Amino acid sequence: MIMYYAIYYLDQIAKVEVVKETEAFVTVKKSYGDVREKKSSGYHSFHTTFDKAKDALIQKEKLHLESLKNQMEYHQEKLERIEKMTEAS
Repeated sequence: MIMYYAIYYLDQIAKVEVVKETEAFVTVKKSYGDVREKKSSGYHSFHTTFDKAKDALIQKEKLHLESLKNQMEYHQEKLERIEKMTEAS
């Protein structure tokens, strides 16, 4: 069966041949032999369609952007607190 391998750190989707699938793992056919991999990790995920793999990459980026926005807000508030500091008597 064909599955789509979304690789988060490369922002790529690869079409792969899967020879076995379980709830948590897939066995991918490679030129040097079959390789068992987790279906989903922080670095990749396997999907049944290209669109699902693409959506996974999009959602990962949206989460990353939201995290960066939260960090920016935190540091902006921190900067404002620092700027308001006065010398203690």
